[in-house]
Amino acid sequence: MKDKVISYFRHFINMASKCLIKNEIRRKKIIVYYNNFLYYIHFLKNKSVNDVFDYKLILNNKYHKCSECYNGNFFYGNSCNLKNYASYRKSIKACIEHGVYFGNYVNEKESSDSGLPAIITYSNNRKSHLRKVTNKPIFVIGPYIYYANSLYTNEEINKIKSKFGKTLLVFPSHSIDRVKAEFDIESFVKKIINFKDDKEFKTVLICLYWKDIELGRDKIYKDYGFTVVTAGYREDPDFLSRLKTFINISDYTISNNVGTHIGYCIALDKPHTIIEQKTEYCGVTSRDFEAAINSSVIKSSLVEKNEVKNAFNIYNDFITDEQRVICNKYWGLDKVKNNQQLNFILNFCDDIYINSNKNEKEFYSSILKFKNDHKKIKNIEILNEAIL
Repeated sequence: MKDKVISYFRHFINMASKCLIKNEIRRKKIIVYYNNFLYYIHFLKNKSVNDVFDYKLILNNKYHKCSECYNGNFFYGNSCNLKNYASYRKSIKACIEHGVYFGNYVNEKESSDSGLPAIITYSNNRKSHLRKVTNKPIFVIGPYIYYANSLYTNEEINKIKSKFGKTLLVFPSHSIDRVKAEFDIESFVKKIINFKDDKEFKTVLICLYWKDIELGRDKIYKDYGFTVVTAGYREDPDFLSRLKTFINISDYTISNNVGTHIGYCIALDKPHTIIEQKTEYCGVTSRDFEAAINSSVIKSSLVEKNEVKNAFNIYNDFITDEQRVICNKYWGLDKVKNNQQLNFILNFCDDIYINSNKNEKEFYSSILKFKNDHKKIKNIEILNEAIL
């Protein structure tokens, strides 16, 4: 009952904010202020947890201070990693799509009506979906995990690998804040054990999302002798760095559903197999379930997800050419930018935001003026590609 009340209240606040605050960037900033208020009243400090295997300690810190004008950019440490990589210090004046979306789902508050002058995403395939709803520059930068630093050095990782031996990293279908992923966990565990024994793995790491740990699912995996880990809450700036560390420690990765993790594993040269299993999603309320459906189970997303499934549903002890082609298509493995290119993108977005007086209606004219005034500068081809 409590969860339903909270869910309805959050939905009401979200809808009310959209009705009452017509300026979208102002609405985004208010959300940031609210989340930072929660951070301050809990007397917290943003700090890293050195032991990536102490998942309970990692989840002790639920609130993290956001330095962005859009809270979504802060998710999974995306903005922190991009800014560190690009040696950029301001807030990012573009909407960063925080995961790989399959199909034609587009959040208008991150695209056509975002209050920000550009979009950052993974691949040209995703760009083609976004282009149908907005004429804003869409910068394609490949898998975000590339820009994150591992929390452990190569020497530290090698010590762990020596201790663990041959290591299998598992990504079960995960729940989210108000939507629970339901699948036959015991059946999946048996498949993991068979895979482990057949391929002679010594250690199994189960990477769980925070919600599934909250639901008590960590105990199920621990009872079978597996090591449970988590990348943390989505607001944790170390989320991607932690995930990169787990992938680097592993020798092989598996999952029971399509997700952003697949492309990240391939980007870090770790083979992956999908052990397909039926997963159903149950929302706390009907609105929560509808939100999950809209973002992940629409017809167009199923077509694209099936393409990924078909490339990864057979075991290979290496990454196949077909798998790399698929990951190029959806994760943009060949679209990674160097630090100067990424710095250009972030500074361009800031320049347009300021010179258009932070006005959505003036973004396009400011972009054209920038393009005409900077025809011969280095990296201008990145902008030319983004506005196509």
